[in-house]
Amino acid sequence: MQSGNKQVCHKDLMINQLKAELAECRLALENEKAKSELNVEKNHLLKLYRDELSDADKTILKQEQKIVKLHEQMKSFTVDIEMNKKRSNKELFPCCGHTLCFTCVERLINKEGTIKCPFDRTPTKLQGVDIERGLPRNYAVLNMCT
Repeated sequence: MQSGNKQVCHKDLMINQLKAELAECRLALENEKAKSELNVEKNHLLKLYRDELSDADKTILKQEQKIVKLHEQMKSFTVDIEMNKKRSNKELFPCCGHTLCFTCVERLINKEGTIKCPFDRTPTKLQGVDIERGLPRNYAVLNMCT
């Protein structure tokens, strides 16, 4: 009987060892599964991030193309300034620095006494009672005219 008890104890010991090994295997498997799920999530987030970057790159490219187009349009946009002495003292420029003729400023002024530059849409509030005193003169252009 003693030999039978030893065998039972030995079998119980082996069963307990196998249970412990099985528990370790299960834990390792759960850890691997968790790592795998994290990798899937990480890859999903990376894809989303790459997609957002791609969309941002496309948006930037479109904006750069618009800027180039607007720049080309601005180059071709001219205002015929009368270059005679009678009108040459009327070349004015708003706060953005673009030169406008008196006639253009008259057409661009709104009820609040503000003009928007036709080149860059920068608003300028007139500082005087009339247009000529409300905007500074562009003396560089005036010197070319005389």
